[in-house]
Amino acid sequence: MFTSRGINTKDFNSLHTVLQPLYWGKARIALIVVLTLSVICGVFFGAHRISESHKQHYVQQWAQQAYNKLQSIAVLTTAEMKRQVVRTELFAKAKDFEVYLASPEKKNASLLRGKWRGYTRKLDSMLGLAFYDAEGKVLLRSNSKAMPEYMPDLAEKGYDLEDPTTYFASDFKIRLVDGKFIPTFYLINAIESRPGKIAGYFAHYVSAERIFNLTAPTLSLSQTPVIALDSMGTMFFHRGLNQSSQLVSTIGDNLAVSSPYLWHEVKEQGFGQFKDENATYVFIRADLSNSSEAFKQNYYLVTELTKNDVDRLLALHTRIIFGIAAFICLLLLALVISTVLLRNERSNRGYSHNLANGLFGNSLPCLIVSSNYRVLFANDAAREFFTYSQQLEDASLTSILEQTEQATKQMLADASSTGSIQSITFKGKPIRIELRPIAAFVVGGESVNQFLLTLFDDSTLHALRDEITLQRKQLDVASISILSDAHGVILKANAAYYQFLQQYHLELAGENLEQLLNEQSEQAWQRILHQCKHHQLSNTQIDFVSDTQDPVTLHISGRGHFSEDGQLATIAFIARIDKPIVEAASLDLQSTSQQQLTAYFDGLSKPQRALLNVMLFDVSPINAFALGQDQELEQELQEQLRLQLPSAWKIMPWFNGQTLVVTADSEAQQLYHKATQVMQSITRYDREERISVAISGNPKAAELTQLLSQLEVALGRAKQMSGMKICLAFSK
Repeated sequence: MFTSRGINTKDFNSLHTVLQPLYWGKARIALIVVLTLSVICGVFFGAHRISESHKQHYVQQWAQQAYNKLQSIAVLTTAEMKRQVVRTELFAKAKDFEVYLASPEKKNASLLRGKWRGYTRKLDSMLGLAFYDAEGKVLLRSNSKAMPEYMPDLAEKGYDLEDPTTYFASDFKIRLVDGKFIPTFYLINAIESRPGKIAGYFAHYVSAERIFNLTAPTLSLSQTPVIALDSMGTMFFHRGLNQSSQLVSTIGDNLAVSSPYLWHEVKEQGFGQFKDENATYVFIRADLSNSSEAFKQNYYLVTELTKNDVDRLLALHTRIIFGIAAFICLLLLALVISTVLLRNERSNRGYSHNLANGLFGNSLPCLIVSSNYRVLFANDAAREFFTYSQQLEDASLTSILEQTEQATKQMLADASSTGSIQSITFKGKPIRIELRPIAAFVVGGESVNQFLLTLFDDSTLHALRDEITLQRKQLDVASISILSDAHGVILKANAAYYQFLQQYHLELAGENLEQLLNEQSEQAWQRILHQCKHHQLSNTQIDFVSDTQDPVTLHISGRGHFSEDGQLATIAFIARIDKPIVEAASLDLQSTSQQQLTAYFDGLSKPQRALLNVMLFDVSPINAFALGQDQELEQELQEQLRLQLPSAWKIMPWFNGQTLVVTADSEAQQLYHKATQVMQSITRYDREERISVAISGNPKAAELTQLLSQLEVALGRAKQMSGMKICLAFSK
């Protein structure tokens, strides 16, 4: 709502309106579309899943019922076959047939043929009866079209022709009867003229289609398609097949050819289900003979339920489900749209409230003025700015800004269309004024405009700029300022740096800070880089010696700045030039240091001696040939002692590789803290193994020799410690 230039009022036309009109932007329209599509897709996807689940449940129920029906058909068909066997036995032992066998005259044959034809007309399943001689030639038959001239060679099938007690059921065979092809089979029984003598064979021809028609009507399967297949997959019976059926539809068609995968399951499993993308099949294996017969002829019953049948049967359920889904979808869409409208209304209401609160609760001085220069509204910040204890309303803008009427008129005229920003001087201070037109009215035929006026006091900003300029000038004169990258390449430096390089003839080396510092002190840049990479403030002293100039010490402080990926990007340095404070201690100064310590101790009063604390830093050499490395570590230790310890503490060289620190105004805890800081500031990786620190005090004002003895004890213990070797020892 507020910008760096003031209050943004471009989205409203009048402050008199509390609620803004609904604004349908592209984002909100896209949100409505996305939510609508999501609701529609989600609801109808759920409805589709429910419908599919209902269809699957219906298919499972149908499969169970269909399996039971197929079992009933098989049982009834087996019972019918038993009756056919009984009929064959009755016909073979009938008195008329025995008369014919005893006297096969033409009269007896004609009488017997007439009775056989009568049986055929009365029994639907019977196609006819025939009698063959021992060689298989027909002697008498009721219908010449349905029965062959010669009996098949039953011996090839393993039938015992000499056993009159058995019946043989043949395979199914398609025969042309009365002008149409029908599936048939026959039952054969051997007839003896005397014991052991076969007079011929009695054959009973049966229609398989008529047998199934006798059983199927009792099961109400008019809406369920059923087919019967022989052992080779050839269909010999069907019922209820429609145009959408996936099964074979013509007598004599072979399922093994039209649907090999389905036939494989039927043949191998014997009973069960089979599903493909178009239908669900239920099948069962049965036989046409009882257990007493020599040969059992297997056949298969198959029924199906296609997806089209399921869709047709459950069309009403599906319409109900999707109708409910459409109703739910409408409710959800109404809820979503109502929620979006409500949130949009709340957003606009909140926008109006925030706008009003911002206008009058803003920390910036704000005024609403009319085109005749009168103040209509003012917030508390404006009253404080203009030092008005009472209301500013109805005051003249010309008077409160202390300017001429012509200047005020011109200022409002410049802001009449798109607004303006103007700068004036108010009571000696620079003021920036932002004006924006916010409303226009017609009162009594006269146009009246209103403006929002926001004031910015730039005096503080100007003072800050002056101060920054002054500090920059002071910094350029007093200190060296350098900005380099992580490799020491100078990115920017002030004039003091280049003046220092010219004075000491370091122009070439000074182009790279790493090269410049390493020429004067080995590993100096590596120490600085290590501390900066660990987000530490680097403090380093470098001694510069010249043939033409006095030696100086450069005190350098550096801080690293990191990129977004956490890598060290630049290093900012501030440096000052000074004379060396402490030079490296030599062996000749050891006795002098002892004398100074004795004189310092003797000059203290007894209460001061009780507050005396000493700290000894000891640098152990790596080996007898590492003198150069010892001097380098000692030099870095001396630098850190000068930088980290207070100036009131006395620092003096002691024996080889040792430095003594003496103070009479600090506690042992403070000495321990300072020793820890010094150890952490040293960049050498072996600092904790090489440097030992001993701290001791003199609380009972003992002799100096006793104090030094305690310091030696603490040093011995410190050298035996692991990690940071700092040990304290005091007299009891």
